[in-house]
Amino acid sequence: MRQPGVSFATALHGFSIILGGLGGVRSANAAAASTSAFEPSLKVVSQTFHKLKLPPNVVQITKTKRDNTLDLTAINNITGGGYYAEVTVGTPPQQIVMHLDTGSSDTWVVAAGADFCGSDALQRQYGYCTDTFDPDASDSYETAVPGGFSIQYLDGNRVRGDYFTDRISVGGQTIESQQMGLGTDLQRPSGLMGLGLSDFVAANRPYATVLENMVAQGYIGRAAYSVWMNDLSADEGEILFGGIDTSRYYGRLTTLPIIPTFDGTTRSHYTVSLGSISIRNSTDADPELITPSTFGGRAILDTGSTLSLLPSDVAESIFSAFGIDNNYGVALVDCELAGSQGDGIALDFAFDDDGPAVTIRVPMREMVLDIIGSASLAGTNLPFDDACVFGIQDTALFGVTAENGGDGFVLLGDTFLRSAYVVYDEPNMQVGIAQAVLGDDVSADSSGDIVELASGQRSIPTATGVDPSRASDNIVNHDEDDGDDDNAAGRIGEGGMAGMGVVGASVLLASSVVVLTAVL
Repeated sequence: MRQPGVSFATALHGFSIILGGLGGVRSANAAAASTSAFEPSLKVVSQTFHKLKLPPNVVQITKTKRDNTLDLTAINNITGGGYYAEVTVGTPPQQIVMHLDTGSSDTWVVAAGADFCGSDALQRQYGYCTDTFDPDASDSYETAVPGGFSIQYLDGNRVRGDYFTDRISVGGQTIESQQMGLGTDLQRPSGLMGLGLSDFVAANRPYATVLENMVAQGYIGRAAYSVWMNDLSADEGEILFGGIDTSRYYGRLTTLPIIPTFDGTTRSHYTVSLGSISIRNSTDADPELITPSTFGGRAILDTGSTLSLLPSDVAESIFSAFGIDNNYGVALVDCELAGSQGDGIALDFAFDDDGPAVTIRVPMREMVLDIIGSASLAGTNLPFDDACVFGIQDTALFGVTAENGGDGFVLLGDTFLRSAYVVYDEPNMQVGIAQAVLGDDVSADSSGDIVELASGQRSIPTATGVDPSRASDNIVNHDEDDGDDDNAAGRIGEGGMAGMGVVGASVLLASSVVVLTAVL
C-alpha cells in the first residue's frame, strides 16, 4: 500500500500577489521580448510564474522529524512566499493560483467552502485564502475517489478531501480529465501544482500527473521542463514545459543523474550529487573549501522550498564565516550583507558525476531574505540593528541529523535555484543545470532560441546559451574547451569577483531569546 506523500505547508500571512498577467503562453505570434518566437512545430508550453510579495513576518521553523524517520516528499516554502502560477480549472474556467513545487507530485485546489477559508482565526494564523474552486460551478467536474485525498504535512497538519477529475489549463493549453485533489479540510491558503516524480503521488492508486497528461494529450514531447526564476529582486520567472530557453543560461547545460535520496536505492526526488561548497571572495587567490573531504551531499532541487538546508557542520562553517547568529530558532544575518558588506562574496556549489562536473555560483545578495518586520519584534533584542533571515539553515533544526541518516542530506531551495537554470527530465531520470542569467544581464534583445525536449531523446540538449563574457560581476568564467566535452562549457573557472572580502564575525549578541511566532 502506498503511503501518502509528506510535504511542508506553505506559510503565508497577509500576503499580496504581484500581478502582471500571471499565466501566459508564448507562441510563434506572441513571444516574450527576451526570447525568439516559438517555431509553430515545437511542442513547448510556456507558463509565467510570480513571486509572492511577503509582508513583514516573524517565522518559526518547525522540525521535519516524524517517527524518527526521514519520510520526506518535499519541504515546501519554509518561511512563506514562493513562486505561484495562475491556471484555470473547470468548465467554465475558474481562476486558481497554484504554488509550483518540484518536490511533490500531486496537484490540488482549495475547495470553496473549505473550513479554513471560513475561519478568520485560522487565516490570521496561517495566511489568507487565495482563489478557491467550486465543484458545483463546473460542468466537467467528476468525483474520482471520495475522501481519498490526504497529504500529511511535516508540521503535523494534513490536507484532506476528495480526488476529482476536471479540466485544467496551464500556459493556455487545456488538459482534459486531470486528476487533482480537492482540499476541504486544510491549514494552508493555496493549492499546489506538483511537478515531482510521477511515481510518488499521495494516492494509494497511481494516476497520471499534470506533466504526464501534457505528454499524453500532445502538448509536449516528453515529461520534462525547465525552470528560470531570475534573481531575488525580480517579480517573475518562467517554466517551459517540454523545452529550454538558451537566453536564460550561460554556456551549456551539464547533465547530472538523479540519485537515491535516503535509502540508497529509491530515486524519489530530483536529487543530485553535490561534491563540495566553497566560499569565494575577491581577496582570495582560491575559494575557501568549507565541506569536509568525506562530504557526499544528496541534494534535492526543490522550487517549493524558500530556504536551503545543509548538514550541521557545513552550515556552522558558513555561519561562522559571515557572523551569522543561529541562536534565535532560525539563522539570522545582518541585512547589510545583501549590500556593500556582501559585494564580491559568493558561495560556489560544485556538483559531480564521478568527478567535478559543474559549479553554480550564488552571490551573497541572493542569500539574505528581508522578511522580519521590526514592528513584530518590538521589545526584543536581536544581534543586528537590521536583521534578515539567512538563506541557508541547519538541517538539525528539522530533526535531520547524522544520527538518523541525514549526514549528507541537502535541500537546495529558492535561495540556490534562483542562480541556476535547471532542466527536470523525468523519463531519463536526470537534470540539466547551468548558471542562470539574472537581473541586469537579462537582455530584451536576446537572440536566444527555444529548444524542444523531444520525445524519445535520452540526452539534455547541448545548445549553447549566453556568452559567459557578458555576465556582470564576473559571475561566470568558463574554462576554455574545444567543444568536444559537453560538460566543459558548463564549468565555472577561477575568475574572482570584484568587491570586499568575507565579513568578520563581530556581532552584538543579545541576552534575550526571541520567541518567533509560528505561522506554519
